[in-house]
Amino acid sequence: MIELHAAGLNKLGYLNGQNARMEEGNPGYSRWCIEYAVVRGWLLKTMEPHLIGLFIHLSSAKEI
Repeated sequence: MIELHAAGLNKLGYLNGQNARMEEGNPGYSRWCIEYAVVRGWLLKTMEPHLIGLFIHLSSAKEI
């Protein structure tokens, strides 16, 4: 369901790694950070509370 939701909102690249982390100072960095946080939030909000601790420290939405 998350994959469908992300694809429908044009954010699938954060899940499959196509939207790679941008370097700070890049003109799109701020927007990338916001969108990335939204996608990670979707993933974490759909988890059972006891599982969040296992995933919250992973470094990318793709890893989550």
